[in-house]
Amino acid sequence: DAKRMACLESLRHFKLVPMGAVAACIYKSTTTTDTTSNSIENSSNAVTTVGANTAPYPLLQGIAFCYLPLPVLTQLPVHVNGYFELSSNRRDIWKGDDTKGEAKMRSDWNICIMKDVLAPLYA
Repeated sequence: DAKRMACLESLRHFKLVPMGAVAACIYKSTTTTDTTSNSIENSSNAVTTVGANTAPYPLLQGIAFCYLPLPVLTQLPVHVNGYFELSSNRRDIWKGDDTKGEAKMRSDWNICIMKDVLAPLYA
């Protein structure tokens, strides 16, 4: 649905892009100066250990992004970034079950982004 909406000529002026990302903290690394067989050297020449010295991932309160953070909590343990339609003050993701016309289209687009783009990335 998101791809279909993005390709509709009648919605071209909205410049809809079915794009998104999901970010999760997998582990919390510790930085040391020791080099071991399971270490990765980063650009600052510090060594990030990816083995026994790795702490479990910290609990994350997921936030929605539209390239920049939005004041919207997702109730997920990941951050989600999507090309959402936003309210005019950029404080909310456009939603509305009882809307018509252009407002309904914006709401439908956000549902499509969540269902067709972000859900498969999270799965």
